[in-house]
Amino acid sequence: MSPLKRARESWPESPLPSSAEYPGGRDRVKAHLAAAALSHQERFGSAPAGLWPAEGALSAPFLNQIGESGFRWTASSQSVLRNSAGDNALTTVPWQAPPGTPGDLTLFFRNEKLSDLIGFEYATWHGRDAAQHFISEIEGIHAHDPHALITVFLDGENAWEYFPYNAWHFFSDLYGALESHKKISTVTLSAAAIAHQGRRKRLPRLVAGSWVFGTLSTWLGNADKNHAWDLLCEVKQCADRALLGDRLDERERAAVLQRLAVCESSDWFWWLGDYNSPQSVACFDSLFRENLKSLYRLLRLPIPGSLDHPISRGGGTPESGGTMRRAS
Repeated sequence: MSPLKRARESWPESPLPSSAEYPGGRDRVKAHLAAAALSHQERFGSAPAGLWPAEGALSAPFLNQIGESGFRWTASSQSVLRNSAGDNALTTVPWQAPPGTPGDLTLFFRNEKLSDLIGFEYATWHGRDAAQHFISEIEGIHAHDPHALITVFLDGENAWEYFPYNAWHFFSDLYGALESHKKISTVTLSAAAIAHQGRRKRLPRLVAGSWVFGTLSTWLGNADKNHAWDLLCEVKQCADRALLGDRLDERERAAVLQRLAVCESSDWFWWLGDYNSPQSVACFDSLFRENLKSLYRLLRLPIPGSLDHPISRGGGTPESGGTMRRAS
């Protein structure tokens, strides 16, 4: 199955780009994973133990590459777990990657209810009430299973940007309650992968998806997103031919690869589509096309006229604390 067709595992009727396969995609993923590991090493002085993929998006081939790259854990969301292991699959235990996955990879799946309470609901609550409610939710899970691993992951901006006073009151009360609680302790995923290794369940398979509705629809399926993929595939093919030839020197080759990496960023495709505001879409649309143009310039090739025309117009409302941006 071609990589882009993996979207149909969780959304069978998903429309696909004309280019059903991103040229050299596996090598590009390998390069991105290596760059991420090097960045972590340079900034923190040690190799990363785990990987959080964009929007928690995973597929079986990507999981294999994560394992091959030496990561020991990765994570996604409850909806992906349900699609992969059934409605009764638990997020309160770690999961071992499906049979045949390289390495010994542990998977965590976030508790969507708790994560989305922070991301989308508590911003409208009094900080202390929200903190107490969150603690009571955790206590309820603990009462049912004293050994439960309660996984809460969310994008950072939803935990402060839409809260009054940047969530200072909420976080102060929440962290204080967690710190003083006699039965609840916080843990990193790296530590949890070790401490809970004996409780792992084997994932039978992994259905491709992300924390946005459990699908890959945040990146493709919409006509605008698919058109953007086709534009990227076209310039990628041009880059491949140039990189295989001898007309680029080492400095030029490095600049091409750096610009290509920018063009491959996941958020370009997220912002395209009719559910985001026209103002936001126009900004990201323009930036994406300018980066594609820049790549053509670095390749010393004519810029296609199609890049002078907007890909997407948008039609939704500007983001607020409860929009689709990070909804599950």
